[in-house]
Amino acid sequence: MRHEANVTVIKRLIAELDQLAAGSPEWRQQLGTIADTLMRHVTDEEGQVFGRIEQFWGPDRLIDVGNTMTKARDQALRGELVGAGKKAASRRGGRK
Repeated sequence: MRHEANVTVIKRLIAELDQLAAGSPEWRQQLGTIADTLMRHVTDEEGQVFGRIEQFWGPDRLIDVGNTMTKARDQALRGELVGAGKKAASRRGGRK
């Protein structure tokens, strides 16, 4: 329920942003409000999700999953994930 309320607020803020002149002081302030709201939402959800995971997984599993996530992040940053290059190329009009 809380998630849906947060999403509704963020959608409203984005709709309001669309009505403002891009780059104007009001637009920048609204963009900052959206960023702050999203950060609070993500932090809240991380606390809920990771708190629950810690209840069910032992330390060894948490470490293994953390290492896997770190490796995936590092590969993504280097563009090594399967399909990452194709997606990036299609966004740039076919150039890699």
